[in-house]
Amino acid sequence: MQLSSRVKDWFREGQVPHIVALLNQVLQNYALFETKTVKGTLKVIASLVDWNEVALFDCCRSKITEFLRVKQLRAGAFQCLAAFVGKGMAESDKLAMIH
Repeated sequence: MQLSSRVKDWFREGQVPHIVALLNQVLQNYALFETKTVKGTLKVIASLVDWNEVALFDCCRSKITEFLRVKQLRAGAFQCLAAFVGKGMAESDKLAMIH
């Protein structure tokens, strides 16, 4: 296995859950942060969804959905939802995820 693959696997398995937990704390306490910080958090989540298990982000999904109603955070929330929907899974699973 190439070094880059081993590093990526180590990061995904050992570090990403901690990073997602931290990002979720920002989402849950978004009123304490500047809008730009929350937008950046949503952008990072959308980037991480692409190469990680969707279930890892279950803790974030309800807040992301809530942000669809917040004008300043709507684009970032849509970016996250697009990342979820872009995952290779059955359409019915995708629909269930965004409801």
